[in-house]
Amino acid sequence: MAYVGYMLQRLINKLIPFKKEHLEDLEKVTDEIWEFYQELKSYKKLTTEQQREEKARLVQRFDEIFGQSTCFETRLPCISSTEKTKSGTAESFGKT
Repeated sequence: MAYVGYMLQRLINKLIPFKKEHLEDLEKVTDEIWEFYQELKSYKKLTTEQQREEKARLVQRFDEIFGQSTCFETRLPCISSTEKTKSGTAESFGKT
């Protein structure tokens, strides 16, 4: 599980803030990533029924975090394999 959070954060660390707005965006997205990571850890502890109910919300939250635009004029994460990251995250937490 820690690997998923580490890999997502590693991509953010490649961005270099040149303006105050850049730094604020980086801090916001970093916080969102780690909050999401904590939600995934909590998801792992839920019953199968609870996981079914929670899964759609987590998928939507993933899309919100990694599909957002920032003042960097790029999409996060800065790779073309968002779907790969998304499926890898889902696989690490098992299917419901």
